[in-house]
Amino acid sequence: MVIGHTECGAASISSETIINHLLQRGITRETIQKQKEMGFDFDHLFQGFENSKTSVKRSVTLLKEHPLMPSGITIKGFVMDTSCGRLDPVGLS
Repeated sequence: MVIGHTECGAASISSETIINHLLQRGITRETIQKQKEMGFDFDHLFQGFENSKTSVKRSVTLLKEHPLMPSGITIKGFVMDTSCGRLDPVGLS
């Protein structure tokens, strides 16, 4: 199961935000730069999303189409409404 939720703070995340948090926690710019040089793509990995439903759809599709995912595995997506706890199924169409 992939479960997103309403009012998700990750929707507005950016690589700049993550890097600023790392710096505030004592990670040096040199360490961050070394990670970039070794291929860690902050911009690709840390980007927000339009809404929770779209994000869940994208994640479900990625998992279903991944070459290492065994066939016959059921993968479903849901969005939890944080105001009441209700799980709403997310279709791929």
